[in-house]
Amino acid sequence: MNYGKFILFLYLSFVVFILGLGYMAMQTEFDLVTPDYYVKELQYQQTIDATKNAFPYESQIVVSQENGIVKIQFPDSLKTAKMNVHFYSPSNARNDRKYEKSLIQNSVLEFAQGALNKGYYKVKLDWEDSGKAYFIEKDVTVSL
Repeated sequence: MNYGKFILFLYLSFVVFILGLGYMAMQTEFDLVTPDYYVKELQYQQTIDATKNAFPYESQIVVSQENGIVKIQFPDSLKTAKMNVHFYSPSNARNDRKYEKSLIQNSVLEFAQGALNKGYYKVKLDWEDSGKAYFIEKDVTVSL
């Protein structure tokens, strides 16, 4: 084999390799954090303020899992709050779950693990009390 054919073979191999990488990249599925990310970014200062408001509750709110149930324990001072609970799965948007629950009866929210797929979740809690917004984010890994 002479050098001309060898260089042509290398060049064509490189082109096929790059086209293959391009095809694989186009087939890769990716999820945005949220479809309306630009609007959310503009409103993010409100989330920062709500996180500062919730700082005293940060260590008092505990997310755990036991006997097939994900439990979120709140302090008694939040007994009358209406919670928005968002189980956010960074790896797959189809696993996300949103709930609106009230803490009127007790200070524990329970979620059956059957409602959640196995994996890592960021639990985003937000509520409003006396005109102030609160936001806390906790991590939990659901294992069946």
